[in-house]
Amino acid sequence: MSKHINRISGKCWSLILVSCLLTTGCMPALFLAGAATGAVILTEQRDAKTILHDMQIAPQAKALFDEAPEFRGQSSLQFHSHNQNLLITGQISSIPLQKRIDTLAKSLSRAKHVFNQTRVTPRREQHHDLKDTWITTQVKTLLVAKKDVQSTNIKIVTHDKVVYLMSSLPKSQLDIAAYIVSQMQGVKKVVEIIEKQT
Repeated sequence: MSKHINRISGKCWSLILVSCLLTTGCMPALFLAGAATGAVILTEQRDAKTILHDMQIAPQAKALFDEAPEFRGQSSLQFHSHNQNLLITGQISSIPLQKRIDTLAKSLSRAKHVFNQTRVTPRREQHHDLKDTWITTQVKTLLVAKKDVQSTNIKIVTHDKVVYLMSSLPKSQLDIAAYIVSQMQGVKKVVEIIEKQT
C-alpha cells in the first residue's frame, strides 16, 4: 500500500500537489506547500529565546482551548511547538470547529505559524499513545543512524501513526529523512513542516 509524504511550509500559502507512487527509487508522494503524543528533538540548534517561547506556546495553546466553551467535549487536541511554529493534531467534531481552531490559535502572539492537522470525526476515536511513542522512538533511532541525513533541529511528533517532522533543514535533507521514515513499518504517512525561508 502506498503511503504519503506531505510538506507544509510557512510564509507561503499557495497549494502545490505532486503525486508520486511510493516505489523503490521514486521519492514519495503528496506534497503540500502552503498555508498524549510521542515527540522528540534530535539535537538542539534553537537559541535560548526561541526555546523559551516554544516551552510557552504549547501550554498556552492548551489553556486557551480548554477555556473555550465551544471545544468542551467536542475535541481531543494535542499541541506542539518548534521554532515558534505551532502544530495542532487530534480530533475535532465538525468542520466549523476545525476552522475555528485556526482563528483561535492565531491569537497566540508568540506562534509565528499555525499548522492545523486535526481530523474531523463526529465520534471521538480511541487514540493509542503507546504506539505513537514507540514509532517516535524508532524514527529517532533510525535517523540518527543515517549518515546521509543531518538530523539536526528536527522535532518528531507522531499522532495516530502519522509522523510529523518539524524542521528548518534544507528541503533536500528533509526529503531524504521523510522518505526513510515513510518506509518504516507502522507509519501511515509523513508530514514535513518547514518554515520556508524567503
